[in-house]
Amino acid sequence: MDHWTNIQTVVSSLRLDTVIASVFNVSRQRSKEMIESGKVKVNWTEENRPDFMLEILDIVSIRGYGRLQIQKLKDEPKKDKIKIELGLLEKNKKIKGSYFMSITPNDIHNKDFFQQNSKASIQKKLMSF
Repeated sequence: MDHWTNIQTVVSSLRLDTVIASVFNVSRQRSKEMIESGKVKVNWTEENRPDFMLEILDIVSIRGYGRLQIQKLKDEPKKDKIKIELGLLEKNKKIKGSYFMSITPNDIHNKDFFQQNSKASIQKKLMSF
């Protein structure tokens, strides 16, 4: 089940690289590299231009990071900034207290559980909820 989070942020423009940098807390150079390497799609179409201008209701998918959808735009009176409200779906988001949701209490209390299962299979179980 997908869990979308509503967030707000302020950006200087609706350029693709600027919005990705702001939302995912990466440098603009790093967001530019992700875009140019083909890791970013806008409305399910690969976009390789960092200067691509986003619009309301656009969905941006970033491989390894998640998705965002621009829901509302509001001009900020100071310094020509734009306040955006968006939905955010982060890939593999770790929510506090959710690490053991698909592992039963019996698994946790079983001394041999962690010895019998590889790290990869435990991670798979943890992410299956």
